[in-house]
Amino acid sequence: MSKVRSLLLGTALAVGAFAAAPANATVLYDNFAYEAGVTYNIGAGGGDSPVSQSFSTGAAEALALSNVGLDLDRAVGSSTQGSFVVTLNSGLGTGGVDGPGGILATLGTFNDSVITPGGTLLNVWGQGYMLAANTRYWIEILDTNASGNKALDTAAVWNYAADASGTGAAAEFYTNNGTTYPSASSGNNPLVMTVETPEPVSLAILGVGLAGLGYARSRRKHVAAKV
Repeated sequence: MSKVRSLLLGTALAVGAFAAAPANATVLYDNFAYEAGVTYNIGAGGGDSPVSQSFSTGAAEALALSNVGLDLDRAVGSSTQGSFVVTLNSGLGTGGVDGPGGILATLGTFNDSVITPGGTLLNVWGQGYMLAANTRYWIEILDTNASGNKALDTAAVWNYAADASGTGAAAEFYTNNGTTYPSASSGNNPLVMTVETPEPVSLAILGVGLAGLGYARSRRKHVAAKV
């Protein structure tokens, strides 16, 4: 078996192992156990929009964003013709505490029909976006309706927590209706979500696989040039 073929086989196995690896992850933020059963409206005409929640890496090295879990709901009998977009944003101000800044990645656009009345955990793929160490980021949900017709607003709502309990929640911030609040202040209600990154061993496996792909591509070009 040629070196290139061996590398390709090894790459396939490495990437396959990453994809099939157990769902072990580093949890940067998780307050699902502390949901208060009350919500902020995402719809543009609902009085709470825009709605966002911060999280921090707090790590000594860069991490790849693998999953964002959002605790969403919509009223029974509400329209499902609206939609919303989930984005990863930078932070404004020193330490990113002044609210969400520019969009770093659009994680997905969803129709209201993906939300079951009574509550839905919406898992959004983090696209492997590389998060810098010791940095604050924001997850924001925005109504896609820009027509001004409130009948087309998203019916989605984002559940919030009773307090700042949970993994990574106490030192964070949230926004609604354009105002930013510290999660840990008395009477404030941070939004409920989870933010996860792969365990380091999974990242190492994926890195080896990608390196192998790069070498194989370079090798093919070199051989073609000789011919």
